[in-house]
Amino acid sequence: ALATKKVLQPGETGKIRAQFNSRGYAGRITKRVIVKTDDPDNPVINLIITGEVTVPFRVVPRHISFGFVKSDSIPAETVRIYFSKKETKVESLTTVGDFLEVENLGQKDSVFTFVATVKKGTNPGNLFGRVNIFTNNSLDPRIIVAVTGKVVGDVETVPSMLSLGGARGRVRKNVELRII
Repeated sequence: ALATKKVLQPGETGKIRAQFNSRGYAGRITKRVIVKTDDPDNPVINLIITGEVTVPFRVVPRHISFGFVKSDSIPAETVRIYFSKKETKVESLTTVGDFLEVENLGQKDSVFTFVATVKKGTNPGNLFGRVNIFTNNSLDPRIIVAVTGKVVGDVETVPSMLSLGGARGRVRKNVELRII
């Protein structure tokens, strides 16, 4: 908030300009601007500002986490994007991550749906990728859905890396072998 004048004499008026960055907010919001005065009857004045932040879209779920995946399974996650305007259309979608496949189920009215899956036979290891959804919305043309998980084999060691320390002395470390 920014006041046009820091000090007002009795009878004078001034303006307070307040700005609100709505990024990360959705729905009804209430914010407060505190004005401090030297008036003994009103040392603090609270200016309450309310509003409604509308978002161009809502993604459910916002992030795909496949968790632990066996290499011979094909986990799938359905994602829906709810657009606030019916005229918003999905033009294309792409994936980043060679383990990832998506099936475009299309758009009905203001809801777009796709299914993301881990490719069968993906090598064991951590999964990091994303789905890029491109729309005709000029303000937010790209929507990103992050994808994570871990493909595990039939045998896994915990910890996955083992350090035996320096060359001096004897070091004992426990290694756990899990058969899945």
